[in-house]
Amino acid sequence: MSKSNYKPNNVTVSLAKAFPKKIESSRGIKIQVELRKVFKEDYETKVKTDRDETIKMVRDYLLSRKFAGEGSAKQTSRKVGVIIKKYGITTPDLNGLKQLAEGMEKVELENTTRRSYLYAFQVWAEATGKPIDIKKVIKRAPPLKQNQIEAIPPEIIKRIPGACGNYRDLALVMVGLYCGLRGGEAVWLRTEDVDIKQHIIHVRNRGRKTLKNRRERDVPIPDALIPYLNDWVASRDSFLSSRGINLSPPEDYFFITVKCRPLDPISLGEIMRNLKKKLGIPKNKRFTYHMLRHTCNSHALATGATPDQCIENFGWSDAKIMVRYTHASIEKRKEAMKDFSYDLGDDHNV
Repeated sequence: MSKSNYKPNNVTVSLAKAFPKKIESSRGIKIQVELRKVFKEDYETKVKTDRDETIKMVRDYLLSRKFAGEGSAKQTSRKVGVIIKKYGITTPDLNGLKQLAEGMEKVELENTTRRSYLYAFQVWAEATGKPIDIKKVIKRAPPLKQNQIEAIPPEIIKRIPGACGNYRDLALVMVGLYCGLRGGEAVWLRTEDVDIKQHIIHVRNRGRKTLKNRRERDVPIPDALIPYLNDWVASRDSFLSSRGINLSPPEDYFFITVKCRPLDPISLGEIMRNLKKKLGIPKNKRFTYHMLRHTCNSHALATGATPDQCIENFGWSDAKIMVRYTHASIEKRKEAMKDFSYDLGDDHNV
């Protein structure tokens, strides 16, 4: 909706007629200022109402499709709201699509984020009954391959503890960094699954698609992770006891929100985006929870873990998958090739 299409109510119309723009008296100038505020408030209220209605329409449309879950519907509808508010697009047509593409190019969004916004725009167009074939208008970026996902550099890892805003987020990130859990596995952990005394995290299938291949496993907890878990447990227990809350199964999740509800993958994504911003990582650079898993595997192999141990710890079904998660630094590769030689005889050996 543009300002030209805005229709003020009867009160603002009567005020506008009673007090024209050019008024010399101080009283008239004061009323002019008040009149502008009324116009602006009416316009912003109307825009927000229209945006909220559009978000609800897209969410209901996605939920009506059998293959769309509540979480994905909520996330996609939120992106539609961002498209309307941030990029000023009010109609899901070809002009709006070109405007969105130009806006995303200016801020240099990464490929996965661009695709998610394009998908949200496409769903918005479908919900209005006027679908658009985005492929004919915009050449979409190729999907990101697993071997293109890089491990997090050591200089970034050192700054993570200082960038996390609270004990929960810090413990959650460190679980991914030290144990290599998937995002869904980490957020749905129960209190009984994290055995700090025995240094074991039990990854169990809770019926929420927590396991990618449904393979339950026990993951060892390194000694360096224990302080982060203890800090979060002490903070969590203090928070619950101060409010007289006693979480019992099946609601006793290890990582909870302020409302004592479990985290979800959407909240995890927001945590990682906030952390990315605090670490000063460029917008066009990838920084996700899954990168912690890649980093953990690469570091474990570099510090002496065997491939069999990594396969068990990370819950892979095939050794071929482990290769995708292995990122050897140039320093490690140089060290490995330092003593590399062949027996070419006394005259040729160096």
